Amino acid sequence: MKNKVIMGTRGSRLAMIQAHIVASAMRHAHPSIEIEIRKIVTEGDRNRNINIDEVGNTGIFVKALEEALADERIDLAVHSLKDMPTELTGNMVLAAVTERLDPRDANLGCAHRIHPLR
Repeated sequence: MKNKVIMGTRGSRLAMIQAHIVASAMRHAHPSIEIEIRKIVTEGDRNRNINIDEVGNTGIFVKALEEALADERIDLAVHSLKDMPTELTGNMVLAAVTERLDPRDANLGCAHRIHPLR
């Protein structure tokens, strides 16, 4: 095993919290390991005006992470599963999923029209 691992993640508060949780678990399992967390800026971070409904599930929040992995600038990436495309590209694999803190945590979307009373 390498003595140093470079972990890539987005710079959002949630992404950084998740990366630190994973880094802590890795250090617990391998106390001699050094982990550097590197922030990777994605298209979704750069362009906050993107309408997700228009671009579909194209991986705008993960493509830069995939490129950093492919270019070997990072050794692994930590990312929210909710933003992952349903199909991974190239030789990318989903290697691990952390335990959810609250299994009732979910994103729900609703849309309805309010009709005026007649």
